[in-house]
Amino acid sequence: MEHKQEIINTRVGGLGSSDAKMVVGIAERGNLNYADKERIAVMLGLAERRQISSKAIELGNIIEDAVFEVLKTQFGENITSNPRYEIQLYLDYRVSNHIDFEISTPDELIWIEHKSTIHGINQALEDYKYQLAWHTMLGEDKALNEGKKFRLMLSHYDTNGFDGEFNADKLNIVEVKPNKHYIDKIGKGLLIINEVLSTFTWQPNEGILHASSLPAEINDKCEMMATHLRKIKELTEQVDAFKQRMCELMVANNVKSIVTDAFTIILTEQSVSTTFDKSKFAKEHP
Repeated sequence: MEHKQEIINTRVGGLGSSDAKMVVGIAERGNLNYADKERIAVMLGLAERRQISSKAIELGNIIEDAVFEVLKTQFGENITSNPRYEIQLYLDYRVSNHIDFEISTPDELIWIEHKSTIHGINQALEDYKYQLAWHTMLGEDKALNEGKKFRLMLSHYDTNGFDGEFNADKLNIVEVKPNKHYIDKIGKGLLIINEVLSTFTWQPNEGILHASSLPAEINDKCEMMATHLRKIKELTEQVDAFKQRMCELMVANNVKSIVTDAFTIILTEQSVSTTFDKSKFAKEHP
């Protein structure tokens, strides 16, 4: 997987498709957070990109190689794996990508981005929409320069129950529609980054690793957990509001308890409790 090391190496001096989500976030906020600054520091050679491997990444590489062999039977010498393309945007850093598979014919330039997940191809289209917009932006530019029609495809391999043996029946490929809205956001984010480079400084927080530095598979799970936690917080707030309304209802109607099939609400007498703030005491009296 020499091309994987090449992708890692090009992270210094420029941004690639894996940075698309970060760039869109910068466009939406209008500024850089800590994780963004850490990535820019890597791009400028001020920090090292920490490489974290996982079993999922190794299996993903095996599947990607197998998919390439399947596609070669159909497209032969017209298909190449992981070619790099750099777009000229007159910025103070490089903007490029490594598409997983490129098919070049006299009339068409076809790029195929591959993902191996357990969630299905529709979810992959949603999860990687910013990266796919990045590929569209660069692919359309390359096709225009070559006088060809551009098409972007997403191939997906269902890894449910994957035991290391590739099954072509679990491979699915769909065409990706261009999304100008996301492409415009990427352009805006790239400009914001360019504006801060002249005054950019980097001071790392030792021991802190942002999830964006993790492999995509692990980062995706972190984001999924964050979504669950936000949902838990919302539901907890709804439960607390419900308790307050029920308390007022029970007091007004002199009801001591309400029984349902799922839970029981019991109205208790008011009480006063006293607690000791150990942390505050330690700060005030070290």
